[in-house]
Amino acid sequence: MHRSTLLFGFCALLGGCAASTSTVAARSSDPGRSEIVGNGGNGTEITLAPDISMASAVSDLPPAQLWAALPAVYTQLGIEPNVNDPGTRTVGNLRFTPHRQYNGQPLSKYVNCGISNTTGAPLADTYLVRMSLRTTVEAQGTGSRLNTTMEATARNVEGTSTSNVRCQSTGLLEQRIATVVGARPIAPR
Repeated sequence: MHRSTLLFGFCALLGGCAASTSTVAARSSDPGRSEIVGNGGNGTEITLAPDISMASAVSDLPPAQLWAALPAVYTQLGIEPNVNDPGTRTVGNLRFTPHRQYNGQPLSKYVNCGISNTTGAPLADTYLVRMSLRTTVEAQGTGSRLNTTMEATARNVEGTSTSNVRCQSTGLLEQRIATVVGARPIAPR
C-alpha cells in the first residue's frame, strides 16, 4: 500500500487532515505494508509500538566464557552496560542515547528512523535517538548462540513536537557486538 493511500485513509477516518509542518515518516518492518507515524496533522497523535530487531550469531566458545566477555565488549564499543543478569546471561543498555553519531558515523548508519519531509535528512541524524540493546547468550550444541535485540525510537528536540518515531535497526551494531565478542553472525533468512 502506498503512503498517500494510507494518509488518505487516516484522514478519512479522523474526519479530515489539516496542513501541517510536522515530520511524518512512513516505514514498515513488513515490505508489503507501510505505516504512518508521528503527528497526524490535526492534533491527533498516532502512536505505534516500536520495532524490535534481533540478530543472532554462533560461537564455538562455551556460554560461560562468551557471557563473561560481553560486559567488556559493550564497554569497548562505548555502550556502558546497565543490565547484567547472570540468571538469563543477558547484558545490555536499556537507555543508550548516542548524540547524532556513534563510533564516528552518523546514526543513520545504525538505525533508520525515516526521512524528514522538510529537509530530506535522515531523522536518526537530527533527532534524539534512544536505543535499548540486549544481548543474551544461550547454549547451542557444544558452543553458544548470541542473540542481540535492539529497540529504538527518535524524538525531535527542536520545536514543540513530543511525538516519538520508531526506528528500525540496520543490523550493523548487532553485527559489531557479535564480531567483537568473537561470534559469527548468522545471515537473516
